[in-house]
Amino acid sequence: MPHPDEDLRRLQAGFETYREAEEEREFRIQALLRAASKKAICVADALAACASNRRCLRPSCPVCMGRFRLWLGEQQLKLWPDDSDLRFWTLIPVSLAVGVDGLAQISPKQLRDMLRQQLSRAGVNGPVTGGIDGEYDQERDVWQPHFHLIAPAASDAKIQGMVKRAYPPAPGIYRPVVRLPVNDRPALFSYCLKSYWPERVRFNADKGGRRSRHRRLQEGRHVAWLIWRHEFSLADFLFLSGVRRRGCHLLVGNRPTDTE
Repeated sequence: MPHPDEDLRRLQAGFETYREAEEEREFRIQALLRAASKKAICVADALAACASNRRCLRPSCPVCMGRFRLWLGEQQLKLWPDDSDLRFWTLIPVSLAVGVDGLAQISPKQLRDMLRQQLSRAGVNGPVTGGIDGEYDQERDVWQPHFHLIAPAASDAKIQGMVKRAYPPAPGIYRPVVRLPVNDRPALFSYCLKSYWPERVRFNADKGGRRSRHRRLQEGRHVAWLIWRHEFSLADFLFLSGVRRRGCHLLVGNRPTDTE
């Protein structure tokens, strides 16, 4: 068990409880069973069989994904002490959006490799941690993957130079790059890797202009997303640069984030 000072369940208000994760898993199982396709039933059976002594270890499972997020948050809290000057980045590669039936074209490995090459060319050698996230954009009728990253503030200039070239604005994406100071480490560390993708709905605001909000994926899209996501491992959605895993630890160079 993580130390209380490194446990996101204690440090972040609103982190899902185990019971909430179990309830979400049952919700997903029922949606998959209603779809009644062979693939959907196979995923439902795998989620139903996930147990404390035999975890499915799939990112489609909110229980397993929650446990993985707790581990990552614990390691990030050890990697960066309280006084670390950090930035939280969201990067949206607009050109990699795919149509509503194109989820199979999204490869977490290719996304990781692309971002790692971009950072390397920009001279950012790490440490950088984060995850691959995404959403369905109803207005554009696309699945849009994106990245959430934690990086030292010392890398700001190099990352800003990279994103100007690689992440330009585009129709429907007004802010392809978001940079925030990491004032609340537990909240932003846990946001890097989430258990769900939402559906973005855009609308006309009362005072003019266009606004958007998130809601749960429509069931057919939710089932398609679960089937696609189930084919990967938990770590496939984790991004590391200048950091490596050894067992249950993250290391920078040969230095573990905690005492081994």
